[in-house]
Amino acid sequence: MVTVLLADLVGSTELSVQQDPEQLRGVLSAFFEEMAQQIRSFGGTVEKYAGDAIMAAFGVPRVNEDDAERAVRAAIAMQETIGQLNPTFKQEYNRQLELRVGIATGVVVAATQETREFMVTGEVANLASRLQSVASGIVVSEQTHRLLELLLDSERLDDLSLKGFSEPVTACRVIGLRQLEIKPRGIPGLHSPMVGRSRETEILNRCVEDLLGARGQISSVIGDAGLGKSRLKIELREGLPEDVRWLEGRCYAHTQTTSYEPFIQILKTLFQLTRNESQVVARTQFRAVLRQLVGDRYDQVQPVIALLLNIELEPEQLHVRSLDPRALQSQLVFAMRALIEALSARKPLILAFEDFHWADAASIELLTVLMELTDFIPLMILVVCRPGVEGGSWEFRFHAQRNYPHRLTEILLNPLTPGQAQLLIRNLLHTTDLPDRFQSLVLERSEGNPLFLEEIVRTLIEGQVLSREGDRWTVVGEVEQSVIPSLLRGVIAARIDQLPPAAKVVLQHASVIGRVFTYGVIQMLTNSDVDLDSSLAHLLRVDFIREQARLPEAEYLFKHVLTQEAAYASILNEQRQSLHRKVVVYFEQTAVDPSAEHTAVLAHHCLRAEDWEKALAYTLQAAERASKFYAHPEAIAHFWQALALMERITRTAERRRTHMEVVLSLGKLPGSFISETPTKRRKGFNISMTPSAQLSIVASWEY
Repeated sequence: MVTVLLADLVGSTELSVQQDPEQLRGVLSAFFEEMAQQIRSFGGTVEKYAGDAIMAAFGVPRVNEDDAERAVRAAIAMQETIGQLNPTFKQEYNRQLELRVGIATGVVVAATQETREFMVTGEVANLASRLQSVASGIVVSEQTHRLLELLLDSERLDDLSLKGFSEPVTACRVIGLRQLEIKPRGIPGLHSPMVGRSRETEILNRCVEDLLGARGQISSVIGDAGLGKSRLKIELREGLPEDVRWLEGRCYAHTQTTSYEPFIQILKTLFQLTRNESQVVARTQFRAVLRQLVGDRYDQVQPVIALLLNIELEPEQLHVRSLDPRALQSQLVFAMRALIEALSARKPLILAFEDFHWADAASIELLTVLMELTDFIPLMILVVCRPGVEGGSWEFRFHAQRNYPHRLTEILLNPLTPGQAQLLIRNLLHTTDLPDRFQSLVLERSEGNPLFLEEIVRTLIEGQVLSREGDRWTVVGEVEQSVIPSLLRGVIAARIDQLPPAAKVVLQHASVIGRVFTYGVIQMLTNSDVDLDSSLAHLLRVDFIREQARLPEAEYLFKHVLTQEAAYASILNEQRQSLHRKVVVYFEQTAVDPSAEHTAVLAHHCLRAEDWEKALAYTLQAAERASKFYAHPEAIAHFWQALALMERITRTAERRRTHMEVVLSLGKLPGSFISETPTKRRKGFNISMTPSAQLSIVASWEY
């Protein structure tokens, strides 16, 4: 999943006709270098320059789960640069420039070339190019907007006719960014009370009660992406008594090198500063609020806080800019202590830090020092983060565990139980009358993760599998087995991309084998120059896989089926087919009787390898085996798969006989014609027909 940005400078062509080309070229070259720097600062890769346009990709070569957000923020920074340069262009050339930006998100192929490391091609790049011409400003694709709908203020653009696209396209023009997420992620129009978190809610409420009793608190809410950390935090915030002050800072993946980013957000909230006020207004407002808060410590506190907030200093304060980092940090610690003490003297204070696993090193160090204040004042530090040792947030947690166990409360979120997940589905869809297959698919693929569950439901709604009838939803379409919601693609792909190269390759190869894989198969797929044992150990440590058994052979399980599918999707199709063929050879050579229990597995791998003849042979064996053991649903699925495979291979008299035998075998199995697929509908099949009529239709299909 890659986000492509294409920015076109409007008006430069006219300038080149009116002005000295050489001089203007130098100015524009400097301008495009500045644009490229903005792109790189947000983690993007400049793909190419074309005339007055620049194209960039976010997601190659490195994947981040917030690539779409990075692209939009880069575009906004580029627009701000144009705004700063336009007065000069107006003065020198009597003309202002306009930067139009199109942004689109989707799956692409990043091809390696001798002259370039990466080159993104495909529909996504074409869409970004077309969108930039639609309107002034920044226009994002529907897919990009869906990923960022809680972050963006935008205007919807419907039914756009774009060159190269046969269907009308929906897009959104970006108006601006919202300051902070004001509601939990979820499905617009669908809502559920928080499910399965009553114990955790009670623990946090007790922490607040202790805070109201003037006992400082350090609280951590820890859990994997999507388990409901932010929802738990929001529920706590919205239920606070009025005599508690809440200040919150958010950490972002793209600000891990921006010192004190969450503290800057907290300070801007405290002083009610936005990006829009002038320096005079900001300085006046900042000074008034600060003087009221800290009183006679104002002169000691004001310069360093002003520097942090980029507020103009007085001439006698300019020396602060030249302080060495350690001296500046000491002054900042003093200033923050003074502010926090002043705030907590008025009412108990909660400092909340969202996504602290992305915190910059300076913020982690500052918060670690400020932790001691919980021993003396009514201060609660609330940290929301993911587990693991990525980033430096674990240092904060370790310091709290070692030095402040008497103040520390750690809440580790676990996945929902099946019963709790079913309740969440019922709450979202306002119905208890859902097909078992639908419920089992959603439960199996979400694995107790509330965000995964909601995104899977959202994808099924968008795919018209679910239809609203009043305030209830019903299942009206075919439920696809493998679909990864786009929001989750980035989250999972970013984690995979952070693995060491050898471990990443092992994970990808394991994804080809299946959700469960044994040591012998993965060893066969792994090159001799890869340390397989170390790679598997790393994947176990970072919780991508679980060890299911040691004897007679080590057996492993992907923790999440969506992780397996994301790893599989990151492999090019040609390489996948090659790996599937190797797996087939392994099972054929090692199985005592390949026609026994491995037939269904072999059929699957032959199908993915596009070896249609072998796939048909093993599918028929699997169907016969399932019929023998009275496993009717599995036998039916295999027979239908055999019919589909026979459409792909050369027609012979023998194949025609096999076709009729499969039809007759299906006719003997109860329930074999009750389901409907697009292929069946296209060929005249209708589930309202009687079984005998259905059998006649299938038998009449030309083969």
